[in-house]
Amino acid sequence: MFFTSERRQEALSIQVARFLTVGIPLNVMHGLAAILPCASRILSLSWALADLGLLTDEEYGDATARLLGMEFVMTQFDSSSLISDFNLASWSPSRWPAAQVLRTFSNPPTDLMSLFKIFVQFAIRLYRESITPETKCSIPSTFLDIFSERPEGMPLIAALRRSSNALFGINAVGHKRFEECFDRWDKR
Repeated sequence: MFFTSERRQEALSIQVARFLTVGIPLNVMHGLAAILPCASRILSLSWALADLGLLTDEEYGDATARLLGMEFVMTQFDSSSLISDFNLASWSPSRWPAAQVLRTFSNPPTDLMSLFKIFVQFAIRLYRESITPETKCSIPSTFLDIFSERPEGMPLIAALRRSSNALFGINAVGHKRFEECFDRWDKR
């Protein structure tokens, strides 16, 4: 069968994206970092493939989570990637790849506003997940700790609390639990 170079590249990208979503040992993943310097471009193409329906959102999220876990600093990610990161880490902020993501959020040169927007969308999604209420509270508290260490983070945190009703929309239970969690965090 004859494939154009574009079709061949698309097929290869699908294979690479799917390869990144399987349970690969960490040492192999780090080896991939050396041989895939264009992983961010592959991930961008993977996003396009997901948008076309050739990859599922879950496959895309898992691929992004794994790249973040390998500390690809130029990897673009969103709230679904964070859900995948924490899911892969069994919802533990101290386990791979969640710990690496938290280091990215803790890095002072990173764009605080962009990270905060991702966090807000992540928190909204997190409160729809089927995980324990303690976990739903501990993970956002970890992020709030990180943001509170930056002087420009406190006004963002205060604005989040004021606007949480509008952000959570019809998820009244998630909103209530988020506010309870936020208030516990704020009193510490």
